[in-house]
Amino acid sequence: MPPSRITRPAAQDAFHAWWDTIIVVVVGLNLLLILLDTLYALGPVHALVDLGPASLQSTAAWMHANFTTIDLYFVALLALDVLAGWLVAIRERRYHRWFFYPFIHWYDVLGCIPVSGFRVLRVLRVVSLLIRLQRMGTINVRQWSVYQFCYKYYQILMEELTDRVAIKMLGNVQTELSDNGKLTDRITRDVLLPRKQALIEDMTDRTIRLILQAYGTHRADILGMVRSLVHDTLSENPDMHRLKRLPMGDTLATAMEQSLTEAVCGLLDGSIQRVNQRRFRDLAESMAESGFDAWIEDNASANREIEQVMIEVLDVMKSQIRQQQWKMEYGAESRPPHHQDEASFNPK
Repeated sequence: MPPSRITRPAAQDAFHAWWDTIIVVVVGLNLLLILLDTLYALGPVHALVDLGPASLQSTAAWMHANFTTIDLYFVALLALDVLAGWLVAIRERRYHRWFFYPFIHWYDVLGCIPVSGFRVLRVLRVVSLLIRLQRMGTINVRQWSVYQFCYKYYQILMEELTDRVAIKMLGNVQTELSDNGKLTDRITRDVLLPRKQALIEDMTDRTIRLILQAYGTHRADILGMVRSLVHDTLSENPDMHRLKRLPMGDTLATAMEQSLTEAVCGLLDGSIQRVNQRRFRDLAESMAESGFDAWIEDNASANREIEQVMIEVLDVMKSQIRQQQWKMEYGAESRPPHHQDEASFNPK
């Protein structure tokens, strides 16, 4: 069984939020220290600092000389955070096993190694902490201008990439469709024919269910139409007019009409009740098989028409995809027309 999660009280959530905020500040300061030390190691920046005040020169030189020692203090705090987080995860049973934490938070563990190649991973810790604070409701990153700026251009980039991939894929499908019907023949041979019996049985079952459901729902309306049809037919029959001229002809005609109406309605009810019987199912399957065979028979002209319709449908889809939605969303000007190489696909 997966471990049950412990619901934390509000005070504990507040403590976690404050601790995560402190760690974000600590990691931010540590990254700032790494950036300043890296810039100071560059010759032009070092020369520029030497042109500044003596206090700036001495401070920069002291920080550069003691960079490793200062970084170790930050590493101690980050290692403490990792250990504390591990203990809390064990206590709250966040993961299936107690030793999963360092593997899931591998970037936190590796970021504690005071080596230049691993210090970059501390940026991931900031990102993960910001995401955690966002989920807890402590901050709202979506309201930050930096987030909105990055998210906007991320959306634009993803839309442009996916649009071009989709257009390329649709163009490849059009090429396959226009290849002398080979795709249609392969679909028929490899997909439809091996599943012919299953498709026929499915069509038969669907037809029977449709008949039973429709008749059960609209039985009164259907029988009313049958009675009206029988009445209108008999009213227009010349023999019935002659019968009504005889003594007691009206009574006899009315009785005949009622008997015939009830017989037809009973015949209809009985036919619907026997829809599930084997004889009707065999008949329905035979009709479905005949229709299936007629549908997939070799008809080059019909196949070409179907393929051309599909190609034109894909052209419409490509035209729709080419409309840059981000320009409409952000109010940008419409882009200029496409070049000839992006024109509609024409296999002819």
